[in-house]
Amino acid sequence: MKPKQREQIVDLSNKIDILDHFICSLRQQFLTFSENFDSALTEDKGEFTTDEISQLLCFNQRLSDIEAYLCDLGEKERAYLKARVAKPNDSLDDYEIEATLY
Repeated sequence: MKPKQREQIVDLSNKIDILDHFICSLRQQFLTFSENFDSALTEDKGEFTTDEISQLLCFNQRLSDIEAYLCDLGEKERAYLKARVAKPNDSLDDYEIEATLY
């Protein structure tokens, strides 16, 4: 795979991540809206209490913040690494950026 093709795939992947983040945000807003106007919606499911949903939404927001930070950091590193790959005398000819959460 050529660097330009890899760059396009990374760009599409980042856009998909942004869309996913936006969809999660809309789901959070929908749940909040539903709780304000129809508390039976969450109670009928019997899966989670209102407090548990609030905690999950808070946790999801923290994960979204981490994701945004990692995407920004990855973009900064990608710019540096892309320049290195373009240099013919540099030994770096390929790279991958990964992150692991514990």
